[in-house]
This record gives sequence, C-alpha cells and structure tokens, in this order.
Amino acid sequence: MEKREDGAFEMAFLERILEERGMPSSEQWKMLYQCTMDSDSSVRYDAAEALGIRCNDKDEERLHQMTYDSAGLVDIEAIESLAMGHQEKTLRRMYELMRLGGRRVRGYAVSTFFNVWINRYGYKKSSAKKCWRKMEKLYKKEKDVWVLNFYEKARYLCGYKKGIAKLRDILHENQGYAQSMAFSQLKDIRTIFNEKEINGILKTALDYTDNLWGIKKSIDELLETRELPRILLVSKENKGLSQMLEYLSYKMENEIWVRSAGINPAEEIMDEVREKLGEEEKMKRYYYPKEICSVWIYDFIVPLGIRIKPEDYPFQRLVPLFEDADERMLDVVMAEKMLEELRDYIYKEMEQVR
Repeated sequence: MEKREDGAFEMAFLERILEERGMPSSEQWKMLYQCTMDSDSSVRYDAAEALGIRCNDKDEERLHQMTYDSAGLVDIEAIESLAMGHQEKTLRRMYELMRLGGRRVRGYAVSTFFNVWINRYGYKKSSAKKCWRKMEKLYKKEKDVWVLNFYEKARYLCGYKKGIAKLRDILHENQGYAQSMAFSQLKDIRTIFNEKEINGILKTALDYTDNLWGIKKSIDELLETRELPRILLVSKENKGLSQMLEYLSYKMENEIWVRSAGINPAEEIMDEVREKLGEEEKMKRYYYPKEICSVWIYDFIVPLGIRIKPEDYPFQRLVPLFEDADERMLDVVMAEKMLEELRDYIYKEMEQVR
C-alpha cells in the first residue's frame, strides 16, 4: 500500500471499508492490518473499527493488542470491536480493564465483557447468571454513574429486572453524560417485548430533562418509532437457504429484521445461492457464513434444518416453522413464501404482547 505523509490515502481506504461494511478482499485485509500499525492514531482508530466487521481469531488477537494503544481513543474502538469476540483471553483482558481502566475504558469494557461471555458460553440462564456473578464483584466497587449504566444494562440482559429500574433512576436523577448514557442503554435494550415498559420510563423522564444535551429531542423521536421484530435464522453451517432468506428479507425490511448465523459456519456460502439470486459480487461482499454473536439483540430464534432446545435460548422465543427445512433447497419462490409465513407467525405472536 502506497504511503502518504498525511495519512490521507489510508483514511480514504478505511472510509470506504467502513461505509460499505462488506467483507474486504484478501488484499484489502493485508492493507487493513498495515493500517493497524500506522503512525497516525486516527488511522489506527478506524482500522480497529474495521477489524470488527469480521473479528475472527486473528482479528481478535490484533484487537487485543490494540487495547493497549491509548492514543486517540484507539483502545476504546478496539474494545468495542472485540464485542464480536469469543476468546477467554478477551474476557480476561476486559475484566482487567473493568478493574483498572479509566472511566470510558471501564464502561466499554463492561459492555464487551458481557457480549464476549454470551458469544462464548451461550445465552442460557445458567451462563447469564454466572456472567453477572463475575461482573457483580466489580459492579459493587464501581462509583462512577456513567460506568454503572453499562453494568445495569448487562444486569438486565442477564435476567435481573433491577437493571432496568436502576437505568430509570439514573435517567431521572442525573444530567449530562450519565443521563445521556442511561437513555442510550434503554434504547439498546428496547424490544417488542418491553417496548411499553421502556416507553413509560422515557415519557416520565421528559419531566426531568432539558434539551441541553439533546436528550429530550432524542426521547421524543424514539417514542415516535416502534420496534421491529428482530429475527435470527440459525442453521448448521449458514451456507445455503439461510443466506437466501436473509438476502430476500430486505424486501420486508419495514416489517421484520432478519439475520442468519451458523452453529458451525462453513468457509463460504454455496455458489448456487449466488447464481439463483443473480448477485454474484454483492453476495461475495455482504453474505458469508457467520458465527452466532450478540444473540441478546434478537427477539426470535428460528431453527433452520436443526432442532434447538428452548432452554438454550430462554430469553427469546423459538419459532418452530422450519426445523425440517433443507439448507440445500434453494428455490427463490419457496424462500419468499417461507418469509411470508415467518412474518405472519411472528406478528400473531406480537399481538399477544402489544
């Protein structure tokens, strides 16, 4: 990669990667790794964000090293990108930062610790309980309200309802950074299942906020929106029908939000998927087998060609429509009908909630 004195070439390269959010080519990955060692901290910062697009074992190792780079908030961006990680080594590093880091480092390390724990050990009640038990030791020592926001979000997602009550209290009783972060965390955890409860908290908070930080406007805007059901299609390898369904779901993007992942992801998606959809280049860049990550963001888990026990995903609702589907069945018309069936099933489920 040709080097420029002012880093303009590197910044333009990274800007394209981050704007497209597709899977970089092998040559682009080489360039990206060069950027992680650039003398300009702004270049390293953007490179850390870009590594989070894939975050395989190699990327996770490089991001781990970048958490020691405190120039220009590079460490903060590396910590955030590591939320896609799975390694025990990452958990140990996040826990160390939760204990010894500065305020911002501690907060984002809390968030990433929770994500990596769930990525590694699953989102079962037993693993969530163990996660909070580990975090609680430092939670009890934390005094900074801004940082406590991150702990309360994790506590709630681990199944402890007190977390959302504490976020409500922070939102009502503080101003500035702490209040703004409380709103951000409540926004993150708002789903079709708790939308009414969180909206009630936000409406009450309007009496306690001014618009100096733009929070009142942000609350008003969020209250005007409704959450879409967030759906994860889970197959064995995430290389066939699951990819086709994810791609076609964008025709319904105003009704459902669909992603796919595999228990043991393949190296590549099936060539026939690209051929059937007529999107060779786009499919190579944006559709590839993925591991199950940050599963807490989903409302519904849809097994595709596999069986999943309800106790494996107790915080979500299982949709048993396609357990006998074949990942190799790549018929576009059939896939579109499956999505319509999925949408109708989920909206019936939602009628019981709203």
